[in-house]
Amino acid sequence: MAVQAAKGTLIKLGTATSPPTFSTIAQVRSIDGPTTSAEVVDITTHSTAGKWRERLSVLGDPGEISFEINFDPSETTHSFTTGLWKLLSDLEKRPFQLVLAGNAGTLQFNAYVTRHAIRAPVDGVLGAAITLAIAGPISTGS
Repeated sequence: MAVQAAKGTLIKLGTATSPPTFSTIAQVRSIDGPTTSAEVVDITTHSTAGKWRERLSVLGDPGEISFEINFDPSETTHSFTTGLWKLLSDLEKRPFQLVLAGNAGTLQFNAYVTRHAIRAPVDGVLGAAITLAIAGPISTGS
């Protein structure tokens, strides 16, 4: 089994056009997600054989992706008038791609920006913490 380095993974923001054109979100640091899961419900009845619960997976939840950026308002994907902040302010759903390093694959999905938290530590760089709520299925590719 080969171990894959994560450095070089990209998050790309798509245009609202069809088909979308994707631009790499600048200066992305750490990425977490997507945090996908499935909702499982108990379907045990009085007539269920044995003494074990039965369950059924009923819905997938595509989850969220969160990441940090070194905030640079001169970058189109960061700008208050064209970037992630604007998408949050307008409650606009857009296509995104998560391109994993080393040709490990690509995830494509539609999402809303649900968090844009500016960070200005006295001993660090100006940054922002971003959260995307995935709105529907995630497609995969290589």
